[in-house]
Amino acid sequence: MLTGEGKSLTGSLAAVVLSLDARDLQGRPLPGRGVQWMTPNQKLVREAVLELRPIARRLGISFGEVLPQRSVAGKRAAYDADISIGPVGEYLFDELRSRRGTGQPVHGNRGGFTLLDEVDQMLLDEALTPHVLATDARGRAPLADLAWSARVASVLEPGLHFTPTRFGMELTAAGLERIEAMRAGNGDPVNGRDLGSWRNRPLVGRVQNALMHQRLVREGYQFIRQGDEIVIVDKAGERLEGRRWDGGLHEAIEFAVGGPGMVGRPTRMFGSITLAEHLAGRRFAGMTGTAGGALDRAVFRETYGKDVVEIAPRSDRRRDHTVTYLTADQKWDGVFQDVVDTIRNQPDRPVLVMTGSVFEAEAFSQRLADAGVRHNLITARTAVADEINFIRRAGQRGQVTVATNRLGRGVDIKLGGDVEFLANRLVQRRHPGLAGRDRAAYRQALVEARTEARTLVDQERAALNDAGGLHVVLTEFPESQRIEMQARGRAARQDDEGTSTLHRSLEDPLLQPPGRGEYAAPGRARRPRTSCWTARRWTRSSRPRAGRPSCSPAGTGAPAGRWPRPSTGRGRPGSGPAAARPGPCWATGPRPAWRCRPTRRASTWRSSPPPAAGSGSRASTTGPTRSCRPWRRAASSTPRGPRGPSARPAPSRRSSPPGPTSPTATPRPTSRPRPRGCRRWPPASRRSSAASSCARRSAWTARRSPRPSPWRRRSSPGAARAPRRPRPSPTPPSGCASPA
Repeated sequence: MLTGEGKSLTGSLAAVVLSLDARDLQGRPLPGRGVQWMTPNQKLVREAVLELRPIARRLGISFGEVLPQRSVAGKRAAYDADISIGPVGEYLFDELRSRRGTGQPVHGNRGGFTLLDEVDQMLLDEALTPHVLATDARGRAPLADLAWSARVASVLEPGLHFTPTRFGMELTAAGLERIEAMRAGNGDPVNGRDLGSWRNRPLVGRVQNALMHQRLVREGYQFIRQGDEIVIVDKAGERLEGRRWDGGLHEAIEFAVGGPGMVGRPTRMFGSITLAEHLAGRRFAGMTGTAGGALDRAVFRETYGKDVVEIAPRSDRRRDHTVTYLTADQKWDGVFQDVVDTIRNQPDRPVLVMTGSVFEAEAFSQRLADAGVRHNLITARTAVADEINFIRRAGQRGQVTVATNRLGRGVDIKLGGDVEFLANRLVQRRHPGLAGRDRAAYRQALVEARTEARTLVDQERAALNDAGGLHVVLTEFPESQRIEMQARGRAARQDDEGTSTLHRSLEDPLLQPPGRGEYAAPGRARRPRTSCWTARRWTRSSRPRAGRPSCSPAGTGAPAGRWPRPSTGRGRPGSGPAAARPGPCWATGPRPAWRCRPTRRASTWRSSPPPAAGSGSRASTTGPTRSCRPWRRAASSTPRGPRGPSARPAPSRRSSPPGPTSPTATPRPTSRPRPRGCRRWPPASRRSSAASSCARRSAWTARRSPRPSPWRRRSSPGAARAPRRPRPSPTPPSGCASPA
């Protein structure tokens, strides 16, 4: 069922049918029964209530709204109703609060069936996004550290001193050395500090948060400022009231935007939950106008066990166009020319321009205002009452509306205008102040105005259909085809006419790596994005982990005496001075014989280099601490070949394979004690995907012969202990790679 085909009405009918068994014979609500209708935001809650109210009242079915501004008693009454409607975040937060509190939970263990509106957005885009419940922590944010971190971040260079990752910014080894070498008298803003020490370890996160604010999290894109408050804005342009970023990021942004007086108290996490965890074991279904094609249907079937039933559209009169530009300036010129040409050639057609951020919407609005084009602007800064009025007027004759992506899903722009909105305007124009003087007379006048307004809207709708209907203009490359089709679906609804045009360029944010700089024009070379770990199947990141040589294990050409610090070894291969620069990649060089793990103090770790490959000895137990553990023995010094079960033999715990200095394998004495703190295999997070899955299935432990415990109680005081059986070497199951 496409957008505008009546999904809200269909969902109302399904919710009414499923709610008939929500109460017992005495009319009391039953636990585990009832329907919970979840929507992405509060705007869709109002739309669902308008569709459900007349049906539920005629059948005697109760319904309630679960909204964040309601009291505990109001929420409990909404949950006890046969059908409860609310945003998905409020349902998850109420469940988290019930886990942390005592007494009867506010949701009353209700919810026998869950109905998801815009199910593709919830289950495909946000199912694994954690909803974190937090509270104010003790103390205040360290203002001196925030100021120092902001000044340090202003002099660091991208690519050399820090690199963007999936979760934010991370300092490299060269960046930590640059911070340590800072001197206030040599042109640097502050004096540097050694961030590798335990005392200064929290400053690493402070500097990375300051870098995120300067490079990734910008005002008008991810947040807006309202008075003395920083309000987070999601990808759709919706305000997330009352939410804060964790890890000190919100405090860093408040300090950079408003100064010390705007910094709020740090937060402490109570718990987190995802929508996938909430739906585990529950009956649920959903509806959407864009299922996403065969790929997303396979995800629904394999992950959630749900099939997608497609309902053929009643009519499809929308005409879609796409225009591609080279640069962003050319794209915005094309968008402006498209709007101006539509107004000049077809002055009766309404136009809707959809941008990707608040900043872009305000900038384009200013350009239209400078050109003398009258329009309405809808962003996260727009008041709720003004936004409702602008949406109701967006389909009228000659209206131009500029908005963010918050109008791209779940918004019904009615061609010709909204009947209720026009009826209220007619009553206020003819009988000003009647609602306050005589309520009965006002209702009678409103009924008469609705009949007249419906006639006017039908006439204007027919005229606008002859002119071509609503014209939707998209201004950036969308993240997925589902988002694009949702935006285009604002036009040609309810058997109307309409067109849509997507203006995209090679400089759109989707094609730009986060924090890597801008698009390089033709003729200007761009730094290639290299990765030392590309050929390694068991990791996706190009950064070395803390306490592990990045690309220079022992015996592969690493500079002697120079090892990355355990707290800073996250730099990109190839960055930093020549003395700290990593050697040949593991994917193309010889296999590493040892990998090191960090100890309690960085100084002792750096003073204990790993032993030579093939030496046949374990980690040294002499000295103040134990620094290394054997994860894998090197088979040879030849370059690595293709990976796989056949190309990589299973390791043996009884003998060490021949190394570069050992021509034959020497059996290791089984009676030799293992040093404390050393483990035989790495943790599951650093194994290959196949080995991790095998470990989760307990295939390795199931194939081992159990060894009798020496402290196990014997059957009788005089019984002899059973002889120990030899412990064979583990053999990996078929199709699983050995632990690495």
